[in-house]
Amino acid sequence: FCRRTCHVNHRRNWPKPGSFTADGNGNITAGVVDSNGASGVTSGNITVSGSSYSVGADNRGCATIVTPTYTFTARFALETTPSGASPVGTLEEWEAGTNPYIASGQILKQTVPTAITNGTYVYQQTGVYSSSQYRTGVVGTMTASGGSITAGEYDSNVVGDHHTYTGVTGTYASPDPTTGRFTDATTLEGITAHRVLYAVSSSQFLEMTTESLSSFPVLIGKGQLQSGSLTISGNLVYYATGRDSSGGVAQFARVSITGSSTATASLYEDDAGTWLTPTPTAMTCSYAIDSYGKVETSGSGCGSYPPVFYLTGPNQAFMIGTDPDVFLGQIAPQTATKIAAATYFFGTQEVVNLQADLMTEVGAATVSSTGVVGGHSDQTSASLPQQGDQTVSDTLTVNSDGTFSDSKHPGQVSGIVISGNQLVIVDSAGSAYPTILVIDTIPTT
Repeated sequence: FCRRTCHVNHRRNWPKPGSFTADGNGNITAGVVDSNGASGVTSGNITVSGSSYSVGADNRGCATIVTPTYTFTARFALETTPSGASPVGTLEEWEAGTNPYIASGQILKQTVPTAITNGTYVYQQTGVYSSSQYRTGVVGTMTASGGSITAGEYDSNVVGDHHTYTGVTGTYASPDPTTGRFTDATTLEGITAHRVLYAVSSSQFLEMTTESLSSFPVLIGKGQLQSGSLTISGNLVYYATGRDSSGGVAQFARVSITGSSTATASLYEDDAGTWLTPTPTAMTCSYAIDSYGKVETSGSGCGSYPPVFYLTGPNQAFMIGTDPDVFLGQIAPQTATKIAAATYFFGTQEVVNLQADLMTEVGAATVSSTGVVGGHSDQTSASLPQQGDQTVSDTLTVNSDGTFSDSKHPGQVSGIVISGNQLVIVDSAGSAYPTILVIDTIPTT
């Protein structure tokens, strides 16, 4: 851990984004945290006394962050570079007791800008709506310039109630020069929403809504400056998680763009512990890209609820489903079909519910050229809290298209290679709440 300021993006029913400064010696010397949930909206500076962190030789670590209203304990795994800086990491809440919070998120190295770059941003938000805590997702765009939001389009989904909106307007403040924290307010059809945001850089931010749950969805998410051509081509991978009445749903697909308006896909889906049949499920979709970079899919072969993607650049997008499961995920170009022999760090992409069966995991492992995996992870769930330093042992068998099976589920494709630096796998595949585990390399040069 070098001396730097970091953002924490904490995903659960009651989200907490924040910023903290680490001194390289295990001390957290400053920071601020916001939260929203059943107990209301809070914001406060980190209490330095009692806040600390440590990092082991295998890039796994723990942290305690004290605030005036809550003490947040976490386990994490980091990407490091030869220079020692950690640009990104995964984390999970780490609570003892019979009713612990189950949560996952990210740590991102922060470079505080004087202002966010003028341009169009693509954002993705996930959370809950009303006292019934209906799963909710939002993906869309907004154009920011000089403190004003002048245009935007977004898709929202509340347990299958899917709509597209245009004409968003609003204002935003400048980031705090130390923490990168700022606020915005947007209006659509006479309804104004407020958010707190943390600038990760001049082109990336984290955000959380600050209305109470009684009047507005509680959402947490991220935004990325849109750049490059808004096109898709070649082979792509998308992966996403959702929730239905039976439990959690995790899916991934290998997508091939076969023309200027047609895409074919092989879809793998674990629905509450049971794989969708046939596996893979073949899909053929028509698509059209609008001026905002929204990729809208359609067609009889595209399923009952065709997904929607908003491009951040060529072959990169945030995804939202139009289904009652409210899938949320992302799409990326598939640039490799073999698993690179390397050391990796990994973490759970999203917590979709606070059920006893839902497990989060962070860790680090090495993978050999023959697919043998060995390492350690920290796992927690409501039924089995704080299962620390668990041995990771597996063997991955890779197919020619980059999909692979693991020795725990032989013969069943459970993951896919995205690039030489990243792969994803369905974790807790036999559980009622399967999740997506995102696995990234730790560079050595």
